[in-house]
Amino acid sequence: MISQRFPIQPVLQHMCLAVVQTHLGSATAARNEWQRALQPANATEKLLTVAGYAERNAANDIADAAYSGAFKIAPKNRAAYAGRLRLDLAARAYSPSPNYRSGNRSALAR
Repeated sequence: MISQRFPIQPVLQHMCLAVVQTHLGSATAARNEWQRALQPANATEKLLTVAGYAERNAANDIADAAYSGAFKIAPKNRAAYAGRLRLDLAARAYSPSPNYRSGNRSALAR
């Protein structure tokens, strides 16, 4: 894939390389590949593809950037809003509010 001999779109190529770099343990190279996947993604469909793939591969910052790009192109796109909501809910699941106490769920209802 690196030799540029494969006839696939650059967005897909860089997404695949990002996942490979992640599995190889190279966080910096993976981040660079995700950024390269975002650069040629100039249509809503491509941005949503990058966002979904990044979300499934735990690259939530890239997914968020791709969803933001999709908002700019198509502000009423429901898929972008749903993806952004999933990211927000996942982030909240890992970091409860400071008012949350074990056993006291009333703080969450406010």
